[in-house]
Amino acid sequence: MRRFEGLVRKTAALMFPVVEEEFDDITQLLRMKVWRALLAYNKARSSMSEERFVFMAVRNLCKDMAKKKKRHLLSIEDVAPADSSDNRDRFDARDRFDARYLSTSREEVFGLLEEDDLLLPSTLTPLELEVAVLLYCDYSQSEVARHLGLTKKRSMEKLMRSIRIKMADWRPTSPTPAPVLPELVAA
Repeated sequence: MRRFEGLVRKTAALMFPVVEEEFDDITQLLRMKVWRALLAYNKARSSMSEERFVFMAVRNLCKDMAKKKKRHLLSIEDVAPADSSDNRDRFDARDRFDARYLSTSREEVFGLLEEDDLLLPSTLTPLELEVAVLLYCDYSQSEVARHLGLTKKRSMEKLMRSIRIKMADWRPTSPTPAPVLPELVAA
């Protein structure tokens, strides 16, 4: 591996302006490619030397890295306000930037949870409560069974039957009253 370190570093320096990777990441990828090539090289089956085999593997990796689609991603530090001579102005600008782009309001985080209250009867066992909550969170019955470690299909069916019976007895009242039908008046 040491005899190929020059190849790795020089190739990484050539590839750095071409790809969207950090220099250290490129060198690590190239080192891994060299290592794999050295493990894969078989003198009895190959007509080329070990060095040539490694060079070709590195060259193929460079081609693949150059073909990789560029995303042109920017880091937050690239977009955030730059340093200015007055530290106070920079601090205020950075605080405004962070407040606008790197924070979330309470409504964004908890809004969905607070809008829809889940009312369940107190007669449900802890396992039944967990099943009901997971089903409420859009898990399928098979996912719930896997999540809870229920091995038999019958145990999940038994739990579901029990939950349905308890939920049928307990129904929250609707917030709007039922419409009243007009009475027929005898003439």
